[in-house]
Amino acid sequence: MSSSSSFRQSSSMGCVTDFTNVYVKNLVETATDDDLKRLFEVFGEITSAVVMKDGKGKSRRFGFVNFEKAESAANAVEKMNGMVVEEKELHVGRAQKKKNRLKDLRNQISLEKTRLKGLNLYVKNLDDFVDEDKLREIFSEFGTITSCKVMVHSSGLSRGVEFVEFSTSEEAFKAMNEANGKAVGSKPICLFGPK
Repeated sequence: MSSSSSFRQSSSMGCVTDFTNVYVKNLVETATDDDLKRLFEVFGEITSAVVMKDGKGKSRRFGFVNFEKAESAANAVEKMNGMVVEEKELHVGRAQKKKNRLKDLRNQISLEKTRLKGLNLYVKNLDDFVDEDKLREIFSEFGTITSCKVMVHSSGLSRGVEFVEFSTSEEAFKAMNEANGKAVGSKPICLFGPK
């Protein structure tokens, strides 16, 4: 097992069970390799358990447990992540190289951006009297509004530029189709979705 600190916990990317190496973070400073093995052996046959140390032999408070079977590793992550041991909450996950962990993180961020795409609407051309309460009132018929913002001048009057965020893309799409061009006060609303 590599003593490199380029291994860390994988970001949660669904139910990945094709790993045997588990990363354990937030160990007590006095934890030994044997302590780590005893803590995790209930989940299955362990091929190695190592607490990482600095150049002076002092614990770095994280380690790795390598199981013989992937199902043992997955079970250990599921049961031990968040477990409190000697007043320390353990962070337990799939161990992987830094480049793979960063790739997974980029994929997760991309998925999150895709999920959020279509939820935010840019609203333009509203009268000065429109505040956040009025904005919510105008758009609440289309779905659940998670946030809205009216951009204001230093005088407190609306700039005529607002943002509305819906809880689903379907709601945002419905608002785009039904409210675009609708007259509010003396002006028609202009709506734009995310680019």
